[in-house]
Amino acid sequence: MTLKQLRAAAEEWKSRLGLNDWKVTIIRGTKENMAGDEYEGHAYWKPEYSEATIIVARGGGLEVLIHELVHVRLESHRQCPRKYDPLYERGINALTDAFIKLKTEK
Repeated sequence: MTLKQLRAAAEEWKSRLGLNDWKVTIIRGTKENMAGDEYEGHAYWKPEYSEATIIVARGGGLEVLIHELVHVRLESHRQCPRKYDPLYERGINALTDAFIKLKTEK
């Protein structure tokens, strides 16, 4: 996906996830400006301002974007970053997969 396509998709998914009151900035990034080499995306948020930045690595697409928006939706009540929890990440992956499946079945 192009950056323009990611930004358009972010607007759609913000609405679906109830984040319309949030300013979400989508940028392309490199592995170096994310949380680690193995990540395709990362989200940073400021709950006091209802603002988030989502970094999507080159090659990352809709699944990465939705995954990071789900982080913002579920965790936006607390400060970022938080400690990595593999079980929590698996849960977010399962939600992301379900959302993608619902979207493509229409």
